[in-house]
Amino acid sequence: MLVIAAEARTIIYTSQIGGVKGLAQYSSLSDCTVFFDLEEETDYTIVLANVENAIFDGMQTALVCKSTLFRIDGGCRNIEICHFNAEAKSGYTPDFQCMTSANNEKIRKNIHIHDNYLRGFSMAISLGADNVKPGKGVRNSKVHDNRIIGTLGTTPGKGYGIHLANARNCEVYNNYVENTTRHAIYHAWGKSNRIWGNTITHHRMPVDFSHENTGIIKGAVAIFRDSQDVIVENNTFIDNYNVSIHVYSFPDPSFMNEAHYADMNGIIIRNNHFVNNGIHSVNTGSSTVEVDYPAIMIGFNAYNPYTAPHQYFIKDVTISGNKFENLNTNCQQCIRMYECSSLDITENEFVFSHSSDISSGKFWYLISLETDFKAYTSFKANIVRNTVNTQNTHSTMSVYVLNELANFNNYPRNKITVKYNHLVNQQGTDGLRYKLQQ
Repeated sequence: MLVIAAEARTIIYTSQIGGVKGLAQYSSLSDCTVFFDLEEETDYTIVLANVENAIFDGMQTALVCKSTLFRIDGGCRNIEICHFNAEAKSGYTPDFQCMTSANNEKIRKNIHIHDNYLRGFSMAISLGADNVKPGKGVRNSKVHDNRIIGTLGTTPGKGYGIHLANARNCEVYNNYVENTTRHAIYHAWGKSNRIWGNTITHHRMPVDFSHENTGIIKGAVAIFRDSQDVIVENNTFIDNYNVSIHVYSFPDPSFMNEAHYADMNGIIIRNNHFVNNGIHSVNTGSSTVEVDYPAIMIGFNAYNPYTAPHQYFIKDVTISGNKFENLNTNCQQCIRMYECSSLDITENEFVFSHSSDISSGKFWYLISLETDFKAYTSFKANIVRNTVNTQNTHSTMSVYVLNELANFNNYPRNKITVKYNHLVNQQGTDGLRYKLQQ
C-alpha cells in the first residue's frame, strides 16, 4: 500500500457529490482520498493529469461502466486504485483504467493498482502507453491481487487483461486472469520488470475458433518490442487455447525508424507451471479440428532473420525450472524457437500423465528449434517424466532441430549442446525413448 501522509488530505465520498459524474468535474484530485460508496451505472471518465498523492477506494461497491473509468496521463505520481467491483455494460467496450500518450513528456511514477474485481472490459489495467517519448512512461509501479474475468475485442488496444508499455522497475503479481481475448499480460518497450505469481486460464477461449485455427499467435503472456531484462516466473497457466508465453521482436514496418527499437535480451522464463496448454479440439461449424500451439514460443514463423533488420533479433533467453504437465496427444512441442541467438533450456520437467498422451510410434518434440541462424542452444539437466504404462508403445521423446530456411548454407548451423538430461519411466520398462533428432 502506498504510504501517504494523512495531514491536509481531502476526503471525498461519491454519494455526496453526485457519483462519478461529480468526481469527473473536479479540476484537481491531488492529496485526495476518494471513496466510491455509491452503487451506480456511469458514463464518465476520471482523467488524472499531474495528480499526486491520490487514493481511489472502490469499497467493493458495484459499478457498471459505459465509458473508461480512469485515465492516467503523464505527470501522475503516487496513485492508488483499489477495491473496485466493476464491470463493463453489455454492448459497450470501455477500459477500466488506461494510459494514453497525453502529457507524455512527463513520467508516471508509483502507480499502485490492486485488489480489484473487473469483468468484461476492453482493457482492464494499463501501466504505460504506446508512443510515449523515449525515456518516459511508467516507473516503480505495481499491479497485484486483481481478479480479471473476460476481455472484449482482439484488435490492438483491445482484449488485454494487464498492459505494460514503456515501463521500468514495475511488478505484476498475484493476479488471476481468465478468458482474455488478445493477451492476459502484455509487455513491450520495457526494462527491468517482473511478472510473477499470476494464474492465467482459458486464454483465447472466447475467440471465434474458426479464426483461431488459422494459426494466429496471441500469447497469454506476450513479451514484445524491445523488452529487456524481463523476468516471468512462478506463474501458472491452465487450459489456455493459444501460446502461454510468447517472446517476439515484432518487426512492424510502421516502427522501423523508431529510435527506441533495439535488441530484445535478458528474458528469463523460470519456475512456471503449464497444465494442459495449447491443444484443444475445436468445432468450426463444418468440422472438428485440432489447434496446436506450444506452451512457450520464441519468435514467430513469419519472421525471416536474413531479411529483417538486425535490431529485431532476440538474444539471451533462459527457460529453466518450468514444469509442463498433462501433455496432450497432438501437442507435440512444449517449446518452439524461431529466432534467438542464445537460448538456455535447463532443469525443466516434462510430465506425461494420461494414457492418451502416448501413442505408438509418435515423436514428441519437447523443443523444436526451427531456425539455423547462429543459434547457440543449451538443453541440459531436464527431466522427461512418464507416469503411464508405455510398455511396447515405442514412442520417442525428442529434441527436434529443423533447418528449413532456403539459404541456411550461408550461415553456421545451430550450435546444440544436449547433456545431463534424464528420462524417468515410472511405469513400464520399455517403449519410451529420448534422443536428439535433426
